[in-house]
Amino acid sequence: MSRFPTVALPKDGLRHLTPLYLADLGLPPALWGRMGLDVPPLFGEGRILEVSG
Repeated sequence: MSRFPTVALPKDGLRHLTPLYLADLGLPPALWGRMGLDVPPLFGEGRILEVSG
Protein backbone atom coordinates (compact mmCIF):
# COMPACT_ATOMS: atom_id res chain seq x y z
CA MET A 1 0.00 0.00 0.00
CA SER A 2 1.32 3.45 -0.93
CA ARG A 3 1.29 6.32 1.55
CA PHE A 4 1.76 9.96 0.67
CA PRO A 5 3.33 12.32 3.24
CA THR A 6 3.30 16.11 3.19
CA VAL A 7 4.55 18.53 5.84
CA ALA A 8 3.19 21.54 7.74
CA LEU A 9 -0.13 22.12 5.90
CA PRO A 10 -2.10 20.13 3.33
CA LYS A 11 -1.44 21.15 -0.29
CA ASP A 12 -4.32 21.54 -2.76
CA GLY A 13 -2.43 19.64 -5.46
CA LEU A 14 -2.27 16.53 -3.27
CA ARG A 15 -5.99 16.20 -2.51
CA HIS A 16 -6.41 13.31 -4.95
CA LEU A 17 -3.80 11.14 -3.19
CA THR A 18 -4.97 8.66 -0.59
CA PRO A 19 -4.06 7.98 2.04
CA LEU A 20 -2.46 11.38 2.63
CA TYR A 21 -0.56 12.01 5.85
CA LEU A 22 0.34 15.39 7.28
CA ALA A 23 3.50 15.58 9.41
CA ASP A 24 3.94 18.20 12.15
CA LEU A 25 7.17 20.18 11.82
CA GLY A 26 6.66 21.88 15.18
CA LEU A 27 6.29 25.33 13.66
CA PRO A 28 4.97 27.91 16.13
CA PRO A 29 1.37 29.14 15.66
CA ALA A 30 2.61 32.74 15.49
CA LEU A 31 4.40 31.92 12.23
CA TRP A 32 1.11 31.17 10.48
CA GLY A 33 -0.31 34.47 11.75
CA ARG A 34 2.65 36.40 10.33
CA MET A 35 1.92 34.74 6.99
CA GLY A 36 -1.71 35.87 7.19
CA LEU A 37 -3.04 32.34 7.79
CA ASP A 38 -5.53 31.37 10.46
CA VAL A 39 -4.51 27.77 11.21
CA PRO A 40 -6.27 25.90 14.03
CA PRO A 41 -4.37 23.28 16.05
CA LEU A 42 -4.23 20.26 13.76
CA PHE A 43 -2.27 17.58 15.56
CA GLY A 44 -3.44 17.27 19.15
CA GLU A 45 -1.25 14.64 20.79
CA GLY A 46 0.29 13.14 17.66
CA ARG A 47 2.84 14.35 15.12
CA ILE A 48 1.28 12.64 12.10
CA LEU A 49 -2.30 13.13 10.95
CA GLU A 50 -4.14 11.20 8.25
CA VAL A 51 -5.97 13.69 6.04
CA SER A 52 -9.23 12.41 4.63
CA GLY A 53 -11.40 13.59 1.76
